Amino acid sequence: MKRYLYIAIPVLFCGILLFTVRPWKSHAEPGKAGPVASAEQQGKQLLVADRAPAGSQISYEFIMPEDQQKRVLKEAPKLKVGDDLNSVLDRLGKPLKDNVDYGKKDPSEPRHGRALSYYFAKRSLTGANDFDPLLFIVFDDKGKLFALTANFSEIPEVNWGAGMTAQFGIVH
Repeated sequence: MKRYLYIAIPVLFCGILLFTVRPWKSHAEPGKAGPVASAEQQGKQLLVADRAPAGSQISYEFIMPEDQQKRVLKEAPKLKVGDDLNSVLDRLGKPLKDNVDYGKKDPSEPRHGRALSYYFAKRSLTGANDFDPLLFIVFDDKGKLFALTANFSEIPEVNWGAGMTAQFGIVH
């Protein structure tokens, strides 16, 4: 009887621990925005080039922390089509923006995809801004990486252009 207790008690303990910790729980759930980066936690220097026109005043409301910038620059080139949303979040950390309704033209449409925006720096502007250094990752409706692009040279585009137009009806 003691032998059974020596086995049953650790198995029961491990089962309870796994049930409460749930290591398989995902970061992002379908249809719900995942955790995003806090503007409170900021870096001080930009590790990629800013494409702002020469002579323009540059001031940022957000700069990604340097350790995450290094992590994104190291891991993003390794991403490939079909990577899972949660594995991308594990590798790159929290994005500044998580758009769970990416590609929808009308609220009644089904979900087309999801987009994560990893801003290395973001200016405080009200209009569109193509200059802020940004890694943009698009996932299909199943949560698999479909395409990515960055407006700086360190990270190559994947499946951008005609593939994006065909999948999401995006006009370039």
